[in-house]
Amino acid sequence: AVQQALNNDSSFDVILMDIDLGLGIDGTEASEEILEKKDIPIVFLSSHTETEIVAKTERITSYGYVVKNSGIVILDASIKMALKLFDEKMERKRAEEALRVSEHWYRVIYDTSPLAIVVWDRECRVVDWNRNAETVFGWKREEILGKNFFEFLLPASAFSSVKKIVDLLLEGKIQNQATNENLTKCGETIVCEWNNAIQRDSQGQVIGVISLALDITDRKKTEKALQASENMFRSITHNAADAIFIKDIHRRYTFVNPAAQRLIGLPLEMIIGSTPEQVYGPEQSLVIKEVDDRSFAGEYINET
Repeated sequence: AVQQALNNDSSFDVILMDIDLGLGIDGTEASEEILEKKDIPIVFLSSHTETEIVAKTERITSYGYVVKNSGIVILDASIKMALKLFDEKMERKRAEEALRVSEHWYRVIYDTSPLAIVVWDRECRVVDWNRNAETVFGWKREEILGKNFFEFLLPASAFSSVKKIVDLLLEGKIQNQATNENLTKCGETIVCEWNNAIQRDSQGQVIGVISLALDITDRKKTEKALQASENMFRSITHNAADAIFIKDIHRRYTFVNPAAQRLIGLPLEMIIGSTPEQVYGPEQSLVIKEVDDRSFAGEYINET
């Protein structure tokens, strides 16, 4: 009977198990052997009413114990209840497995994210800190768990602006993006771009925030250097006595300095985006076209 119950081809929905099975193992032992290899509801159906026997069956399975001759109504109700309990158990197992898989992938994404992820509570205490946060800021997770991030992650100059954002987040007002300076363990000041997601409990109350940080220090340095270069270029060209032109591959003017504008004698808005033919007319632009063609061919021209 045990082998039949364990047969993969068998399609039992429920097993009614007696305690007395004759020679060999009894019903409790048979149930344990079945349940070791197969999850199926077992309802004990026996004439035994001894407390210790009933208690033993309850330790094995909790789908019910029916005393023989209790009547078909009680047996039918017990079987239906066993099937219902089993369905609820399987649904719970499926939900638990789905949660396990979800948590697994969350942890994989969390730990391998290219962004630094900082989870903090209403008191601004760090609740979690992923691997990239360790890389970006220098502190190991165990070093900062439970610490207020105002105490180590922010320079004093950023306190005011960050506190305003924190207050709004804890009020439930999402502040999607913010940029501020941060400190690293080695004392370096870096610039991070932060995105925030509010955490709420089952009643909808704010319990914390998940903050994702991207270190944009190098980008800011590049932008600053580019801006400085552009400022220098504009300063030089603006004050130059010589006319300076810049054209695109279609020979349209994209930049002229004040000296060039004075030479052409037209408003700037009539020059930018126009070709020499449109500015000077077809006859006067012939020489300019020849020079343009030589320049676009890669020739360096130095003529007066």
